[in-house]
Amino acid sequence: MNKLVFAAAICTVGLGACSQLREPTDQQLTSLLRVDAVTAGGSALLDSEAIDCLRALSGDKDLLKGLSAHIAGETGMKSCRTRLEGMVAEATRNPAKLRLADFSAPKIVRRAMALQVSRMNARVEQPPAPVAAIPPPDAAPDPIPVSAPTAPVSNVDMGSSSATLKNAEDLCGQAKEAAAQADATSDLKNFAASCAANIGMIRTYMQRAANNNDSERLGNLTSSVENIIKAGHEAMGQ
Repeated sequence: MNKLVFAAAICTVGLGACSQLREPTDQQLTSLLRVDAVTAGGSALLDSEAIDCLRALSGDKDLLKGLSAHIAGETGMKSCRTRLEGMVAEATRNPAKLRLADFSAPKIVRRAMALQVSRMNARVEQPPAPVAAIPPPDAAPDPIPVSAPTAPVSNVDMGSSSATLKNAEDLCGQAKEAAAQADATSDLKNFAASCAANIGMIRTYMQRAANNNDSERLGNLTSSVENIIKAGHEAMGQ
C-alpha cells in the first residue's frame, strides 16, 4: 500500500509525468502549424518558426542542432513555449485539445519537419500557371539571341555532408524494401513513400549552399538529413 501511495505522489508532483502522451495525426499537426486558414490544405508551407520552436522544446539533442541562438537560448525557449501554448489553446487549431507535450515529442517533431519538406517538394513540382496565347504580330521582329542557361551544379564538394547524404539515400532504399513487406507499419510506409523525394530535394539545396560557400546553411541542411535518418531508423524499428 505504501508503494502505491508513493507512486501516486510521484505522478502528482510530476504534473502528469505518468500520463501517456497522445500521438497527433498529420492532419492535427497541419492544423496546429498552419500559417493561416488556407495553409491547412494544398501545398502552402507550415509555420517554420513554430516547427523550430517545437524542436527547441523537444529536448532531443539531434533536433537542437542547427537552431539559431534566438530560439535555442533560454529567452528564446521561453518565447517559444509562450507562443506554442497560445497556439495549442486555440480551438480552431487544436480541436482535439492535445497538449503541448504531445506535439513536442521528438518523434512528432520529426514528422512535422517531414510534412514541411513534403510541402516544399509539392510547391517545386507544381506546373507553372498556363499563359494566355498571344497572337503573332503582322511582322515578327528578328529573334533576340539568348545565351544557353548555365547547367546546374551537380558535383559540388560537400565534404562530410556527402557521406551523410549517402547514408540517407541507402536508408531510403532499405525503407522502401521493408515497406513492401506484409507486416510493414503505417509509419514505415509513410516514411518510405516520401524519403527519396525529400532527400533529393535537400541534396539540391545542399549543393547550392556548397556552391555559394554557405557553410552555415550547409550545416543546417546536414542536420535535417541526420534527423530524417533518425526518423527512418525509428520507423524501421532499429
